[in-house]
Amino acid sequence: MKPLFLKTFAALSLAALAALPAGCSRSGSGHDDDDGHGHGEHAGHSHAAEATAGEGKICPEHNVLAHECGICKPEGLGKLKPGESAKLRLPSPDSANLVGVKVAKAELGAARDTIECYAEIAFDQNKLARIVAPVSGIIESVEVDLGHAVQEKQSVARLWSASIAEASSKAVLARQALLREQKLRALKATSEKDLQEAEAALQAASQLMQTLGFTEEQIAAMDNRRRESVMLPLRAPFGGEVVERSAVRGAMVEAGKQLFTVADCSTMWALASVPESALARVRVGQEVELRVEALGERVFKGKVTWVGSEVDDRTRMARLRVEVPNPERLLKANFFAKARILLPSNERAVLVPESAIQRVDGNPMVFVQKEADLFDARAVKLGARFDGRVELLEGLKPGEPVVVAHGFPLKSQLLISHLGAGCADD
Repeated sequence: MKPLFLKTFAALSLAALAALPAGCSRSGSGHDDDDGHGHGEHAGHSHAAEATAGEGKICPEHNVLAHECGICKPEGLGKLKPGESAKLRLPSPDSANLVGVKVAKAELGAARDTIECYAEIAFDQNKLARIVAPVSGIIESVEVDLGHAVQEKQSVARLWSASIAEASSKAVLARQALLREQKLRALKATSEKDLQEAEAALQAASQLMQTLGFTEEQIAAMDNRRRESVMLPLRAPFGGEVVERSAVRGAMVEAGKQLFTVADCSTMWALASVPESALARVRVGQEVELRVEALGERVFKGKVTWVGSEVDDRTRMARLRVEVPNPERLLKANFFAKARILLPSNERAVLVPESAIQRVDGNPMVFVQKEADLFDARAVKLGARFDGRVELLEGLKPGEPVVVAHGFPLKSQLLISHLGAGCADD
């Protein structure tokens, strides 16, 4: 006779099944033609099929082959291979409806396996510029501030320097010397060598000024304002946004001092870390989806543009870079994101909702409906998970009716039998 607490547990755990017990122990006085457990001649679970022997023997409690009965033979559930199943007979044909079990057909569709990892958003280093002082000097004016949009070649500040004043004076004198030598040469009053030396001197002076940031037009115009202070305009190398500024008007700065950082934020990088075990499946050009907690459920899409050539010896992770369009400027540097790398898709995958997957003894299973009160507890092999669905690599065919909601009462029947509340002969 089964302990009383097990029968009580069975009844409570299946209260949703109209308070019907999960099974009935066949000890003691046995069963009448109809003892209230659904085994009478009108209940649909006839005892007449008990005659055959061996694996063909019928379980008299559940009207299924005895060796396939999941309630009577719970010890075999953990040994099932994908595609193998155990039978589960409910107390009555209405039991599944009473607990709200929902059944739908397995679909055939496209599935994409993924690799999930974490990433950090960073500026696109190919579109990032640090504007520095080319020579020591004094900042005479600052023309932009943090967050300002700048255009290519736009002046962001002006710098005065004794070095610039000296270089501009040399350029002006070299130009005047060349003009004088050209006139003398026209009168044949100087040699060709003197003319060539004057040309070389002007070229050297102009190159120095261009190195500092002056254009040829500005150098040529210096002749007309020799007595004015020559200011060096510091220019943005391309269009973007001022993301850093340390320049202050009137400050004395040394050569090489960083004054501004300009970034084109229309494209950002996501720097991710991928486990060594998944690295062989990652390729340049693969699509990546990113989600940032601060931006809700918004999904940003990019592509892998670089995969690191080494694995960290401590974390066993490899670095990769994802280029992400950011036209609305929503992504910010140093954001953390969840990245999902999309691997090549399987266009003919068997798909079920994630809610259809149950685990028994740690193994994934689905419940396939065979009759109104009969289900297969079938072992399956899981594949990709995406958009609330799961790809089944083995164990299920397209079109088979699968329990997709409220399947826990079915699982409870099997779990209770583990505790000894099933119908096996004692």
